[in-house]
Order: sequence, then structure tokens, then C-alpha cells
Amino acid sequence: RCFHDHALMAGLNWLDNLWDAYDLGIRHGKVSWKALFQDLVSGIRRLNDFPLSDISAAQGDLEHLTVLQLLRIRVLNPNCALLGKGASKVQQFMQKLDTLLLQRIGMCVAGGMFGDLDEDAQHRLGRDIAIVSAAAATLQEPRWWVCFAAHHRIWFDPTSFKVSPIFPGGMGVLEIEDHSKVDPHSVGQRCLLDWEVCLVVSEHDVSLKRLCLHNPRVPSTTRPRELTLEEFPY
Repeated sequence: RCFHDHALMAGLNWLDNLWDAYDLGIRHGKVSWKALFQDLVSGIRRLNDFPLSDISAAQGDLEHLTVLQLLRIRVLNPNCALLGKGASKVQQFMQKLDTLLLQRIGMCVAGGMFGDLDEDAQHRLGRDIAIVSAAAATLQEPRWWVCFAAHHRIWFDPTSFKVSPIFPGGMGVLEIEDHSKVDPHSVGQRCLLDWEVCLVVSEHDVSLKRLCLHNPRVPSTTRPRELTLEEFPY
């Protein structure tokens, strides 16, 4: 087990390294604060280096950034967003960035396969993809994982960021049973990530719904593989 935000940041860092070769220049004509965002994307300055008034004014431009630009800003500013009531302007900025980033990662994965994904489904898929990417650094075989885009089941390979609607053959897939819950010592602010990961070799044995506390796995002879805190590379 580990904190959800630690695993999430590990996955976002992994994705940022995977996509590192792409051009991150700010070219969108609707971005009013181009200099600010170019400094953030390039790493010349961190978010805490800017006046709060600039951060607040620039928040609306986040919607015009690409997923790669949002991702780079997030991984270069890992400690800016501690959620809670009375969040500062910096925290509000990062909360909006996180929401847009995970939604767009979800959109990248789902592509045009499903036309009925709402923003919550995109966000949840993006979050799962990021954490799966972190877990894949430890569980390297098989390469394919089962993920869910709302009620749609898809197969995801984090090593190449490939998605398939067709069950991959060979070594099978890894399936998640999510037992995560709020950490009682965090006053409801942080979530303890608790995943059991099982190898499933037949498509018929893969659940049709996302496995969680309210939809547990039917007991079988499959042995779960539980990730430990030390195995997440953050």
C-alpha cells in the first residue's frame, strides 16, 4: 500500500519520460500568459516563483494547453497541490491542472472508440492509466492490463501506450481489484492506494466491470499480487 498521490506522481513522471521527445512550445493563440507557461514548461521557473495574482489570472489558460504541456508542468511542480478547504491560489491552479490532465490522458487512451464518456469517466480512466504506468515499472510481464472506460473494457500496454479493444493473446493480462480507501489519519484528505493485481490468461475470466470493494472478484484459484510501498518508483 502507498498513498494514491505518490503512485499517481510516479506514473505521471513515467509518462513524461515516455513522451519527452515531443515539442512543448506554447503556440496556441488563445493563451494570454504565454511567457508564464513557457517558463513553467521549460522548467526555468516553478509555480511558486510567480506572484499569486499572475497565477490566478493565468488559470483560465490551462484549458488551451496540450496534454503534454500540462503533464510537464505537473511533474516539474510535484508538491504544489495539497487538497483541502481554503486552498491557496496555487493549489486551486494545480487542482484545475490535475483535473484537465487526467481527463485528457483518459481521452488519449479512449480515443474515438467510445463516444459516451463523460468527464468523470475520462478522469477516472486517466488516473488509472497513470497509476498502471507506475505499477508497470515493477510488473513488466505481461505487458497488457485491463482498464475500464466507464462500462467499456479495454486492454492497455503502458510500455508503448498502446490500447486495444481486442484481448491480447500470449501471456494474458493483469487485472486490478481496487481496495483503496481514505486514510483515517489524513482527516479525509488523502487516499491509501490498495490494489491487488492478478494475472488472467483467458478473456472469459476477466471481469466485465471494474473490480473494487463494492464489486469484488469471485473467489478462484488465481493468486493476487499485492504491490507494496517500496515497489512504486517515486
